[in-house]
Amino acid sequence: MNGATIGAVIGAVFGSLWSIAGATALPRRWRACTGALGIGISTVLVGALVEFGARGRPGKFDGEVYGYAVLLEVACIVAAIAVLRRTARMQMAPSAIAFIVGLHFLGLWKATGSSTFIWVAAAICFLSAWSVLLQGPRQAGDGTDPRRALVGLGCAVVLWLAAAAALV
Repeated sequence: MNGATIGAVIGAVFGSLWSIAGATALPRRWRACTGALGIGISTVLVGALVEFGARGRPGKFDGEVYGYAVLLEVACIVAAIAVLRRTARMQMAPSAIAFIVGLHFLGLWKATGSSTFIWVAAAICFLSAWSVLLQGPRQAGDGTDPRRALVGLGCAVVLWLAAAAALV
């Protein structure tokens, strides 16, 4: 497996994780089905990537640049959680984490030179910013959280699209 294929597989797997996070924010009757669908989509994408590989020319990968991007990402997430806890705004955590994750794709772009990561970063940052405008968890008691659903399912779709784009 080449580096582009490995990267696309990692994206598809993280798409599954984001979809599960989004599924848990839906009404109870939709959670299991949506979570299973997310796992299924990721499984199909991973299978296709393993079977056919990512298309396009092999690129570079600067592990040092990416390492710094991940280190900065982790530090920013820890700091954001601390600030949100201190200010009693933890309902904003999914949006903040997604925005920081989106920014980390700019580090991946710098590390690889692949312009795919620019639109992935922009899409994830846009979704997370948009989610801030939504109401938080409903008081209806069904556990629905529109903000977390948008962030989770939206980030999953972005990552799946990027993984699928690697196939063509």
